[in-house]
Amino acid sequence: MNVNDISRKTACLAIKYCEKIFKKDNPPGIKLSRTRIKYDPKCKGYYDEDKDLILVVKPNHKSFLDFVDTIIHEYTHSTQCMEQYAKLFAKYGYDRHPYEREANKVAKRHAKKCKRYIANHMNM
Repeated sequence: MNVNDISRKTACLAIKYCEKIFKKDNPPGIKLSRTRIKYDPKCKGYYDEDKDLILVVKPNHKSFLDFVDTIIHEYTHSTQCMEQYAKLFAKYGYDRHPYEREANKVAKRHAKKCKRYIANHMNM
């Protein structure tokens, strides 16, 4: 799979994979953006707690695995307490933030498995 396979369908399959892993009752929604975010042009995605929505910025992904990694990373944030996130951000910043480290670790652990899950379901 490559960047040409990034689609709403593959994003939804990644969410389904995350549902199985995290066992979250109400998974967040997912939206793909075809344009970069003006205030953060390098942003690959983010979790909007108020809308319970993961936004993935399609043009900022250089590989399909990177795309899957972003979805898993942001899904992990949907399981975390965002009020606590803000408090910890003030103390640690982004790179040393415990929630960011956790999301990176979870995404790294599951990205290849999720990619295989998607590939298997696309071939059905």
